[in-house]
Amino acid sequence: MGTIYALLVGINDYPERTATPLAGCVNDITEARRLLADRAGGTADIRVLLNAEATTAAVADAIERHLGAAGPGDTALLWFSGHGTQSRAAGADLLIEATGRNQALVCVDGPLPDKTLGALLAAVAARGAHTAAVLDCCYSGGATRDSELTARYAPPGAEWDFSGSAGAGARDVPAQEGPARHVLLAASRLNQLSYEGDFAGRRHGAFTHALLGAVRDAGPGSTYRELLAAADARLQRSGGGQQPVLYPAEPGGVADLPFLGGAVSRTPIPYLLRCGADGWEVDCGSGHGLRDG
Repeated sequence: MGTIYALLVGINDYPERTATPLAGCVNDITEARRLLADRAGGTADIRVLLNAEATTAAVADAIERHLGAAGPGDTALLWFSGHGTQSRAAGADLLIEATGRNQALVCVDGPLPDKTLGALLAAVAARGAHTAAVLDCCYSGGATRDSELTARYAPPGAEWDFSGSAGAGARDVPAQEGPARHVLLAASRLNQLSYEGDFAGRRHGAFTHALLGAVRDAGPGSTYRELLAAADARLQRSGGGQQPVLYPAEPGGVADLPFLGGAVSRTPIPYLLRCGADGWEVDCGSGHGLRDG
């Protein structure tokens, strides 16, 4: 089993010039880190960027250097909890953006464009590492806020650059070519908001809460597709409002590989052993990883 190189980014404390503050992103990262540390043990090399640490340049550099240290047999994971944004595409971007919009993660000082992010992750995957990203933010075209739910969306700043540059201090990266070699789990569709709310008295992203619960309950070897379906079911049971997205979705690709290359184990489910009239009986089944035959 190789090493899991994880970069976990959570931003609550956005400066006023960038975006409105959030409340559940640091909690998301705390829980994601706990799951990785508990399940992957000594095979996890985790780097965390929180709040003011999570500048555009710092995130891009950490993807390139920390996740880029992963090689064949290793796993590289980016987990981002914060705001997302989008703006109208212009110029050459209109030829490659089917929606007519550019999307970006909102770091503490501005946007990390999706094209730059994709190229950075593709470069990590090209070194032979199993590469995955979980993005708990939204790219929707509006924001709502009420007493219970907060949308993780920030309107774009007039000065923000969506052209694909990773920002000051970050290296230029080539555009991705060919089929995707990394898997992406996104919190919502492009026309939807992604929310955070209160769960058992703690603020979390709704998607992160659902996905971590699905991972904890999953059978051994569960794939990204299976986990996303389980997380989606949890979201819909809790009120819906957003539908998570898996990319690439084509059958037989990276989406059908085990989560993090199978490096994260589940919490063992105890067997129920009882003495019946005909002898000892054990209650176990698919929940314990058993299959027909």
